Amino acid sequence: DLPWSVRCVRSHTALGLKIDKRHEMYRPPTFREDSLEIQHQLIREFPLGTLVTVGPSGLIADSVPFVISDSEGEYGTLRVHL
Repeated sequence: DLPWSVRCVRSHTALGLKIDKRHEMYRPPTFREDSLEIQHQLIREFPLGTLVTVGPSGLIADSVPFVISDSEGEYGTLRVHL
């Protein structure tokens, strides 16, 4: 099972986005969880998350419900309802 940061880099690369270690989010070891099964369970139990986007006026953060599908994609598919 790959660490979250590696999966992020792979998914960003698949989308054609360039990412390197300088852009990786810092995750203190105390709060780090690399188990995909536990990550998915956490999303199911606490589906409200923050979607951050950038627009002409800067960053926009919205609280939105997320849904995880374990059976789609190599690591699952995360969907959001706007």
